Amino acid sequence: MTKEEFIQQATLTILATKPNLPYQNMVVDACSLSELVYGKLDEIKENMCKAQDAPANIYEKEGLGKILLELDRIDVERRDKEKAEYLKKGWRWSAQKAGLMVKVDGACKVNKISTIGELLGFGRLNFGRTLNVGKVVLGALDEALLNLYGINAW
Repeated sequence: MTKEEFIQQATLTILATKPNLPYQNMVVDACSLSELVYGKLDEIKENMCKAQDAPANIYEKEGLGKILLELDRIDVERRDKEKAEYLKKGWRWSAQKAGLMVKVDGACKVNKISTIGELLGFGRLNFGRTLNVGKVVLGALDEALLNLYGINAW
């Protein structure tokens, strides 16, 4: 409904409810009511647009450096835990890092992803289809996003 249609409808409603009111006053009342309503609607729409754009803007400029370092930290933590388990069993093998940081960095380069916002926009399913990205890498990436940004679904 446009503003003019609203004024017409408000004028007719005022006419039906207050038939003794002069016509000029009905139109003036309808116009002031429309200013109130449409002014608030514009403000509400503006605030909604800002709220919808905010999460995307936060991550659009954020590079992948932090996430890659977090992946490396997760990888080192996993390796140390596995190494401790090997030593408890008396094995002489040493655990190795899985190369999570390198795999994610390579997958991001292949998919031309350079920011967290682009990664989130690309999506988990599409990222999982990339070469060298499997359940382990996706699980670690999920953990890193949760640790750093509180993102648990992407």
